[in-house]
Amino acid sequence: MELKLFFSIVWISLAIWAFWHYYYSIIKWNTKPHIYTWLIFSLILTPSFFIQSQHWWWLWTYVLLVELIWCFITFLLAIHYWEKQITKLDKIFLLWAIITIIMWLILDQPIVSTVLIIMIDFFALLPTYRKTWNKPFDETIVMYIISGLIFFSSLLAIEQYNFLTTWHQIAIILFDWGLVLYILVRRKILS
Repeated sequence: MELKLFFSIVWISLAIWAFWHYYYSIIKWNTKPHIYTWLIFSLILTPSFFIQSQHWWWLWTYVLLVELIWCFITFLLAIHYWEKQITKLDKIFLLWAIITIIMWLILDQPIVSTVLIIMIDFFALLPTYRKTWNKPFDETIVMYIISGLIFFSSLLAIEQYNFLTTWHQIAIILFDWGLVLYILVRRKILS
């Protein structure tokens, strides 16, 4: 249990550092977060926290609570500092995410729910991927590198390894580090 506590503390510490760096970048106008991405993250983390607080290991629940608070603060910052170009495709991504959240809340099948949560996180990041295609310098990569490390360390804090407890974290690692690679490639192409 001490090792699990250690990894949870590492996770929360990395989250605090990553989000403070991200907030600083937003306030300095270096990063323009896509408001839909952070809205979707806030929407999905709220029920996720309450559901998992009833069924999962208590330290992981607090990790989710920290993530929820930080995502909601980012959403609030995005209201003022956000990327103003919203496309029809972004609205479609938001609609897909909301429909998937509703399906996730209605269905009571753990494996299906895990797949739906992964889909929601994917839909949440699609507006940011779309935005960085034209403006790769308007997003910080540090946040997504650290986020991948956070979810990697959260894998080490899980008590029981199975599809339900690991695949969501693995998907987030792939989405976040994929975004980092995507941003770096776009920056190189455009510079």
